[in-house]
Amino acid sequence: ARQWLSLGFNVATVDDDQNCSILSKIMIHGGRKGDNGDDEDEEWCSIVLHSTEEFAIRNSGVYGASSTAARVGGAATDASMENSLVEEMMAALGEVPGIPSNSSNNNSGDCSLSNIYNYGPALHRWGNAFPKGEPLREDLAFVPSSRIAFCGDYVASPERARFGSFESALLSGTFAGENISKYYNES
Repeated sequence: ARQWLSLGFNVATVDDDQNCSILSKIMIHGGRKGDNGDDEDEEWCSIVLHSTEEFAIRNSGVYGASSTAARVGGAATDASMENSLVEEMMAALGEVPGIPSNSSNNNSGDCSLSNIYNYGPALHRWGNAFPKGEPLREDLAFVPSSRIAFCGDYVASPERARFGSFESALLSGTFAGENISKYYNES
C-alpha cells in the first residue's frame, strides 16, 4: 500500500500520448487501519482502473460477476473472459510510468493475481460510465402528481455536476429529497 499511497495523486488521467488504448484513469484511495500514530499500523489502499470507452465497447458482453447487471439483472458473464480482461488491464497499468509493479507486492515469486492482492481484482461494468445524450432535466425529475422522483447519475443536478458521475447521482438524490420534503411541508 505504501508504494501506491506515496505516488502523490488520488486520480490520474492516462494520457493518449502514452499509447494506452485500455486505461483512461487510475484512482487511488487509502489510509491506515487503527491510525494511532504507530509506524507499524497497517496501511491499505484501493486502486480503481477505468477503461477507455473503446475498450469497454470491444468487451461489451462481459459484465463482471459482482456487477449489478449480473447480480440483480441476471446478465450472463464469462469468468474466463473476465480474467482475461483483468489481466489486460493490469498489464496496461504496468506500462504506465512510475506505477509500482505487481511483482513487488509478492515475495513468493508467484505473480498470479490471487496471490498478489488481499481482495480483487474484480471486474465491474458501470453501465453509465460513458453516458450519451442529455441528462433528465430537473423539471422532469420530480413529478408530485404521480408521487415519483427520479435520482441517479442520469439526472441533471442544480449544481451542474458532470452527467454520469457519482457526484451527479448524489446531488440528484439530495435534490429529490429536498423536493419531496418541500412538497409535503407545503401540503
